[in-house]
Amino acid sequence: STINFIKGTEQPLHSDEMHFGSIPHRYLAGCWIALEDIDPDSGPLSIAVGSHKQPIFSFEQIGLSTPRNESDFKKSYSIYEEWVKKTIQTSKMDIVTPRLRKGQCLIWLSNALHGAYEIKNNHLTRKSLVVHYHFDRCKKLFYPSYSNLKTGKLIPRTMKNLDIRKQNPAL
Repeated sequence: STINFIKGTEQPLHSDEMHFGSIPHRYLAGCWIALEDIDPDSGPLSIAVGSHKQPIFSFEQIGLSTPRNESDFKKSYSIYEEWVKKTIQTSKMDIVTPRLRKGQCLIWLSNALHGAYEIKNNHLTRKSLVVHYHFDRCKKLFYPSYSNLKTGKLIPRTMKNLDIRKQNPAL
């Protein structure tokens, strides 16, 4: 999966393991590449130090049902974002915001909490490219946000059909 960004996302800290599931778990790495010098006021990328060592998260671990549709997912995901904040505070993780220059990259493991904070100057761009790479020995890809790790019910994902909405028209 590859994503291009012109501006910062202002996306709260999250784990890619929540979006790109694999068996075995953690068989994914993300690479964020700066396509320009990243200004601190452009909503730069931040990482929670040591968060990659946290257990794999799933909605049922905090008492939520597996989402059945996009509306359920949005509600559960908001609760997940609050859980991430509390986990960072409880675990006393430091948040770092590296000042990346054009051509530099940051590589993280799938469970690392990362995101982008507030854009302080809307006139600035934050041109970047993110590549998510599943390792060759992955046995299975799945949608963690619509799966239940506790029961083992995993909603499959393939390279031919990356959009879950095409698999389930109710979404």
